[in-house]
Amino acid sequence: MTSATVVKKGDVVGYVDDSFGSRTPVVAAADLTVTGWPGMGTQLTLATDAQGMPHSAKGGTAVGTLTLRSGPVAEAQVPVALQYDLTAPDFSKRLSRLG
Repeated sequence: MTSATVVKKGDVVGYVDDSFGSRTPVVAAADLTVTGWPGMGTQLTLATDAQGMPHSAKGGTAVGTLTLRSGPVAEAQVPVALQYDLTAPDFSKRLSRLG
């Protein structure tokens, strides 16, 4: 058995895409460590919080969870947060999308 850090605090694990050409990075808020053996299969899942993604929020706001499953039962989770401020698209961007 061995322990390994799969994702380090601050690693970019995904993006929030506003569908208007802007993407805001989502980062791990803590180290994600798994215990197992070499060659053991793992699965990473990134999910938003139950209330969904906000239209705007400050950097550092928790927006979901990164879950690592290894083997049939073992599971580890860490929160994920916005790396930068998330801003709602301004009126001109929304208007230009209509065309």
